[in-house]
Amino acid sequence: MIQTTATNLRKNLFALLDKVDGGETVTVTKGGKVVARILPEQRSDWRTKMPPGPKLLVPADEAFAPMPDEWGDLA
Repeated sequence: MIQTTATNLRKNLFALLDKVDGGETVTVTKGGKVVARILPEQRSDWRTKMPPGPKLLVPADEAFAPMPDEWGDLA
């Protein structure tokens, strides 16, 4: 955790934001009192938000069995 004054935050904002992007937390003080905390964004894995895969309504061997050639006589 990094602790800085509000004046130092103003002077070094982009450098401190780079550190926050790297996972650090920055605590900002003003007059010796903590006034703010800058936390890294909680990035979630997109895979956790995906719905589960499709479900077969019939047994797998039936679903993937070869289909009869009904169009063979018409071709």
